[in-house]
Amino acid sequence: MAAISQHPEKNCSSSGIKDCLDSKQRKTKKALDSDQPVDSIEESPIQEPKLPEFTFKNFATDIIQAPFKLLLSPLNFALVAIPLWLFDSILLKFIVANVSYTEIDYSTYMQQVAQFWSGERDYAKIEGDSGPLVYPAGHLWIYTAIKWLSGEDKGKGAKKSYNIWSGIVGKKFSGKKHIPDIEVGIVESVKKNIFNGVDGMQNVSAAQHVFRWVYLYTLAVVLIGYCLINYRVPSKGSGFKFIDDEVRGEENSWADSPSKGNEKSVKPKKKGSGKLWGMAPYLLIILISSKRLHSIYVLRLFNDCFVTLFMVQCWVCILASIGFKRSGNEYALQKELNESSTEPSPSDNATVMNVLSTVFLYLSMLFYSLALSVKMNALLFLPGYMIVGYLLSNENFFQFLIVIAFGLEVQLAVNWPFISAGGDITKHFFQNAFDFGRIFMYKWTVNWKFIPESIFLANYFHLVLLVIHVAVLLWFVLTKYLNIKNTGKSLRQFIIKDGLLAPFESTLDSKNIILSNQAEVYATYILFSSNLIGILFCRSLHYQFLCWYHWTLPFLLHTRGFPWYVNILLATIHELCWNQYPSTALSSAVLMATLATTLC
Repeated sequence: MAAISQHPEKNCSSSGIKDCLDSKQRKTKKALDSDQPVDSIEESPIQEPKLPEFTFKNFATDIIQAPFKLLLSPLNFALVAIPLWLFDSILLKFIVANVSYTEIDYSTYMQQVAQFWSGERDYAKIEGDSGPLVYPAGHLWIYTAIKWLSGEDKGKGAKKSYNIWSGIVGKKFSGKKHIPDIEVGIVESVKKNIFNGVDGMQNVSAAQHVFRWVYLYTLAVVLIGYCLINYRVPSKGSGFKFIDDEVRGEENSWADSPSKGNEKSVKPKKKGSGKLWGMAPYLLIILISSKRLHSIYVLRLFNDCFVTLFMVQCWVCILASIGFKRSGNEYALQKELNESSTEPSPSDNATVMNVLSTVFLYLSMLFYSLALSVKMNALLFLPGYMIVGYLLSNENFFQFLIVIAFGLEVQLAVNWPFISAGGDITKHFFQNAFDFGRIFMYKWTVNWKFIPESIFLANYFHLVLLVIHVAVLLWFVLTKYLNIKNTGKSLRQFIIKDGLLAPFESTLDSKNIILSNQAEVYATYILFSSNLIGILFCRSLHYQFLCWYHWTLPFLLHTRGFPWYVNILLATIHELCWNQYPSTALSSAVLMATLATTLC
């Protein structure tokens, strides 16, 4: 083969160096590919692209096609997300101003908060018009804040907060050990300085605006999370590259192919190119087009909204932890390649990245535990969270146990007034707040109206649902979450050899998908799909439970690989089922079929 010039620019004229270099590079590449001398390669002259004529027909065609190109190209995701958020903000203001508030459980929440701050600690005695208190203490703390925000005398918030803090500190150091006695000063301070005789119902519109901001903040976090999983191309000059898929072996099969119509930027033509995945912006319309969801937030004021708020923050913290972990691994690889270099070692950067990854893992546990302190439905995310958290802990069982212990400490702190009291107070707290045998009313179920009420209320029906739930979850774990293509090892080695027999060792394989540029999508799929499995086999879905999983629908529909019009159709059918009141056998059956189609 003829020698390839080390300085091809010397043979180029000063007026066309760039074009000459591009031509030389193309000829050199062809020579290397064909094993022929460079001089023997003839290249056809490059023709400038011919622009279409400016005609009315072409102009009209562009106008018609513009919305489709805007909504179907993943490159426009962030461009569409911001206007949609602003539109939803205006829409919520319109709803609050023009649609009447509907009382369901909010007044009961306020009554329960008032009883709590009057000194009652026995869950068996705290109740409201619609029933007893059946939520952990996080529910009480949140609605205490809402009651203050919706009170008539909230202009002196700083002074009131100081009075509460003074009452807490003064009683803590008064030498008294009995918790109810210690809290007397706090209770009196709250009664005098915050509630001031207000029951929380005089200014419901203020509470509605609190929930409006909860909705908008939740939506913003979800949009940020989707942007994080949508763009996997590193910035120029960042100093590190993504791990090439060829290093990891075969492609992963944790989910089906992405939606048809989005293929242009969903999967790269070349492995390891960085751009692996992309959601089309039209999927974001699903996020803001639910009439039922807007009602749950600003017209019903359910506590489920706060569970979702904490869970989406937990998810985004996991995405951040993954990003820092991958960066730390890449810096570590650079260290191995540059051991003989005199330049500053990237090991320090790797340490910083790994520390940040750990910090965000603990933050994710904080938000998860806070979600669980409001309502038990956060447990539906637990299987997926355990898998992702274990991988982010380097498959070090003991290290992940410390993360779990941190979450338990958060639970202890939030629920301390009831756990520390002892006796019947503690007993009744666990019986009511974490009652796994709770009986749901058939008239409110959205998902099981197509079966007789006698079966719905039977204990064996609940047991069958639990067995199927566990079986389907295990099938997903074995075939999608922890298969050898994703973990780099057999399931037997993953669980027994590296897990149970080496609990103090970090056994994360270098080929594990959690270290690749697919990790964010992989972790999101585990969290969202494991939650939807729980939803599908839930003993009963009430209307407010929609917010448990609505935010995950765009992602899950995208992973199914349906064309965009099928996704829109499924989302529309799903929304119609939730807006059917009261639910019917047909609406329940169609809803379950839609959820099953979305899942697998």
